[in-house]
Amino acid sequence: MKRIILGIFLLLPFLTIFAQPSPNVYSIRNYVGLISVEDHPDIIAFVDRIKSELEETKEDDGEKSLPKTAPYERPIGSGFLFKADNGNTYVLTNWHVISFTWNYSISFEISFGEKIVYSGLTLLAADEDLDIAVLAFPTGNSPDIAGLTLSERPGQEGEEVYSAGFPVLGRDPVWQLGRGQISNSHVMLHKYYEVEDDETMEGPFIQHTSQVDPGNSGGPLLITDTAAPSGFSVVGINARSATRRQAANYSIPSETVRAFVESVLNPLQREDETERNNLNERLRVFTREVNKGKYSIFDWITYQCLLDNFEYAFYWSSVKNNPSRNFSERPVGSLSSAFNNLVRNTIPPTYGEKKNEISIKSVEKNENANGYTVIFEMKGKTIPSQWEKEHGNWRMSSFGQIDGDKTKIAKAEKLYYNQSKVRDGYTNESNWVAEAGYAQVLNRGGAYYGALGLSIGGIRCIFADSDYWQLEFFGRGYFKPLRFGVFALEPDVGFGMGIKSLPKVSGNDSGIRFGVSPHAGIQFTSSVIPGLYIGAYYQYNLYFRKNEDKNNTRHIFVFMGGYRFKD
Repeated sequence: MKRIILGIFLLLPFLTIFAQPSPNVYSIRNYVGLISVEDHPDIIAFVDRIKSELEETKEDDGEKSLPKTAPYERPIGSGFLFKADNGNTYVLTNWHVISFTWNYSISFEISFGEKIVYSGLTLLAADEDLDIAVLAFPTGNSPDIAGLTLSERPGQEGEEVYSAGFPVLGRDPVWQLGRGQISNSHVMLHKYYEVEDDETMEGPFIQHTSQVDPGNSGGPLLITDTAAPSGFSVVGINARSATRRQAANYSIPSETVRAFVESVLNPLQREDETERNNLNERLRVFTREVNKGKYSIFDWITYQCLLDNFEYAFYWSSVKNNPSRNFSERPVGSLSSAFNNLVRNTIPPTYGEKKNEISIKSVEKNENANGYTVIFEMKGKTIPSQWEKEHGNWRMSSFGQIDGDKTKIAKAEKLYYNQSKVRDGYTNESNWVAEAGYAQVLNRGGAYYGALGLSIGGIRCIFADSDYWQLEFFGRGYFKPLRFGVFALEPDVGFGMGIKSLPKVSGNDSGIRFGVSPHAGIQFTSSVIPGLYIGAYYQYNLYFRKNEDKNNTRHIFVFMGGYRFKD
């Protein structure tokens, strides 16, 4: 009996270990979901139309075809359920996961092949600096289960952690639960590491070794917690990974997340002075980024500003920079480059050059609106802008040329479509061409020049007087024009054959000579006035002639203008 009691006593520590409740790893699937987003219908319809128009050009040029339909709904990242003290369930994720999108949904893979989808979520609040966003479920359509809880304590270095989310595998997001440990519980990172002399820091972050791949953004970083319903609590939100390090991933700590959520759900009545101070800080950051040369105007505009200006930004930027031929899979991704190109000439990158710095000239509160008018100054020019609150962040509803003026769209659209004629240049299409100008015949003098025909060639005449004229059939080769925004330079190279008349040198001489004449030059055209062009070329005459010919008319310079008439 004593031996039995002694044996049980010795086994007690081991029995205690095995009796500890283990977290239900599989249950995490009920709390962590895949976030999908959808762009605004107007943006989708516009991009689909442009892609369809570009498809034929892509095929003609032998380039890879564009998708004819924009992705109406696409998985973009991860998020997790969080139940607040007010009893409502929300979704927490990263701001960069859902930024500049119209509709949001989240799906949960509760078992193999079975999913529950919740659509119609709304963006309740976000902080783009912290990279946190809170999504709210529509009334009467939210999960019944309690969400994950935020950890009451910070993570400890060496502590085991789990990352949960839906990283992309090939083309599809696939559930993944990773495991690692905290390697640095409190790390600050350079915000603008590309700028050598910028010491702006952001954080703190939790650095850990648990798997974080593209698509994990917005998912939770978990620690075991036997007191939580799921067996886990959230110690952070996974936000990024190091690009030149192995197993160096970064999460936003739970204490930062809790402070933000509480400020959203229990907002304080802020005085105008506090709001003005917040605006001043945003303006300080904006001007600093511009002066460092590391800025994206798209990161500072409101979503309504995007909707009001995206057509103008696309057309204008396409005329100047032709980004439309490089459409990304995500429509807004292409439009962001269009917005940045739109203001590139207004705010060129300066990289710290004092003479080019942008500064704030004035900040005035709008009397009839909840916002401010901010006037910037750069290179002696003023740039007006309007700032207003969007999801708790000060952003611009207008900036310089981005002002929502719908009358600009028609003009920019006209230039865009006219420019296609410039881009196509000379082709084998039957376009009627009429030209007129001046010819300088060396050793002979000036003459009139005229031509009529198709884009591929026609008949031209050089006429000085009854003693000297030249009539030829000519053809042009096919050359792709060199485009420079709304302008284009087109090589003009061709070959002609015909007759010319010279003064008679003997009684039996008719004065008519037969021959050929190669020519080479250049034409200049613009989409501002489609069809109109000017040019100049040199022609060398190889005509049969008698040795007694008094005038050498081999070398001719032609200066002309013309117009192409589309069939």
